[in-house]
Amino acid sequence: MQPLAPGAPAPAVFAPVLDRLRTETPALFGDDARLVPVAYEARPFSHILRLGLHRGALDHPSSYCFLKIFKPKPVPDGEVLMRQRVVHDFETTRRIHQALSAVPGCGAVRPIVCYPDLLASMTEEASGQTLLAVLESEAAWFPGVERLAAMRETMARTGRWLRAFQTIDPGDDHATVGELRDYIDIRLTRLVEAGSRIVTGQRRHALLRRIEELGARLPPSALRRVPIHADLAPGNVLVDGDRIVVLDFAMASRGTTMHDLARLYVQTDLLRAKPQFRRTIVEALLQALLEGFAPGLTNADPLFRLLSLQHRINHLGTLTLQQARFPTNLYNRRLRGFHARWLERELQIGA
Repeated sequence: MQPLAPGAPAPAVFAPVLDRLRTETPALFGDDARLVPVAYEARPFSHILRLGLHRGALDHPSSYCFLKIFKPKPVPDGEVLMRQRVVHDFETTRRIHQALSAVPGCGAVRPIVCYPDLLASMTEEASGQTLLAVLESEAAWFPGVERLAAMRETMARTGRWLRAFQTIDPGDDHATVGELRDYIDIRLTRLVEAGSRIVTGQRRHALLRRIEELGARLPPSALRRVPIHADLAPGNVLVDGDRIVVLDFAMASRGTTMHDLARLYVQTDLLRAKPQFRRTIVEALLQALLEGFAPGLTNADPLFRLLSLQHRINHLGTLTLQQARFPTNLYNRRLRGFHARWLERELQIGA
């Protein structure tokens, strides 16, 4: 985020929201509280302002908050749709925070206030480092036995967070293999039409057969829908000692039990594209993630493999269709190579 100079005003886009917050700060935080902008970030779909919460005459904030303003989509009724998303995001976060607050070692950011008419919401800043930062500092190169054991436990805790999250509203509805197949095929077709060297027309048909093979091994109960984060990655998981806190539920919905687990697994596995991450270390950490989610689970589970295929095709599509400059384009090419080799191995397993 870009720091703001002491006393400098926040960007003008925040003015209407900050005006309203000033009138409501006593009710939200107490009579002696005041909010001071400290940093700002413009994102593709939102504006983010970090605010320090000061009490009385204290110069240093007692805590921090994040104010988020969503950008309306440039489509008919875009602002109406975004208002609905703001409410959905806030209420989902509130429900998850309440449910997980009673689960030891698990948490979600605390929502504070929501202004749908201003496309804005505010949450409390959670403490801790992102899982990505912890992996980069503790699992790179040659971690010692103790550091590796600590990282394995962190990954296991993350798996347990996912399992606890899914119990909030388990439901009894089920997905179908056909739905998953159709979703993946849309992405496969886009890659074929884009001239992908990795997903050709022939490769598309082979992958669809593999999906059907994996699906045939699943009992109907395996496809039960549960709450999913839908955008889980090492960058939005916070590690605070022995506590795991997950951020940003804007895309939360319902999906299969392996959806979030497979996505986080794939995203973490791609760290091997960086030279400082050794394969044996990453694989040990990923197995700890699976064990934390469900003791005895391995990456040979058919639903897990099906969802892994889905997430790799999704990511491959993003890497193929986006226009990136040097040196990002070189790194993206390396990531595409990782996906290509995984897909080839998957087809060999199914042959």
